[in-house]
Amino acid sequence: MKSSQKKKKFATGIRVFLVVIGVFLTAFGVEMFLMPIQIMTGGIIGISGILSHVTEMEMGIFLFFLNFLFLLRHIRIVNRIRAFLATFSLILLTIFII
Repeated sequence: MKSSQKKKKFATGIRVFLVVIGVFLTAFGVEMFLMPIQIMTGGIIGISGILSHVTEMEMGIFLFFLNFLFLLRHIRIVNRIRAFLATFSLILLTIFII
């Protein structure tokens, strides 16, 4: 294996690790601080929180379906690695929030 390929794989591994940390911190912040105090943020997380509160369904389900439309658009525009990271982070965020 060439050293440039090793560097690319290492950089991708670092990106995946950072995505996991970021998703975990986001889910932790939403579930431990925002939801118990019933503070809603703006954007998709806020809309998901409101829908979750009104319907008493899991917030992660709304997060997944509301973000899925943006994800489909994102996949067409960016390269494969970024599309994979976006899909991976959405699925991981859904799992962590549920």
